Amino acid sequence: MIVRQLMSRDPITIGPDDTVAQALEQMLRYDVRELPVVADSSLIGIVTDRDVKSLLGPGTADLDERRMPVAGLQASISELMSERVETLLPTVNASEACRLLVEYKVGAMPVVDLTGELLGICSVTDLLAEAARLFEREE
Repeated sequence: MIVRQLMSRDPITIGPDDTVAQALEQMLRYDVRELPVVADSSLIGIVTDRDVKSLLGPGTADLDERRMPVAGLQASISELMSERVETLLPTVNASEACRLLVEYKVGAMPVVDLTGELLGICSVTDLLAEAARLFEREE
C-alpha cells in the first residue's frame, strides 16, 4: 500500500499572509492539528497546533480568547510557520511513511509531487485507520 491510497486529499491549508487567528479558526472548524502553508499551489511551510499554542500561551488550552494575546492572534503565518517541512511523495510505501512520522516525531506529513505541489496530507490518524482495517481482516 502506498501513501496516495491513504492520504487525505485536498487538505485544509492556509496562506503565508493569513493570521494566527485564522489558522486557529481553521484548526478548530475542521478539527485538524496541522495546516500546510501554500502559495501558488506550492507547499512553503507548515503550522501546527503546537506552534500556535507556544505563541499564544496558556489561553489556548481552553480556547479562552480573553487569555490570548491580541498581538499573537494578529501575527502572520509567515512569522510562525516552519519553513523546513518533511514531506512524502505519493508513491512512498505506507510502512516507510509510518517510520518517517515516528522518526521526525510529527503527527502528519504533507504529500507533494516532484515540483512541490501539495497533493494531500498523510497523518497518524490516516495510517491508524488503515491499520485498524488490516487488523480487523486478521480477526
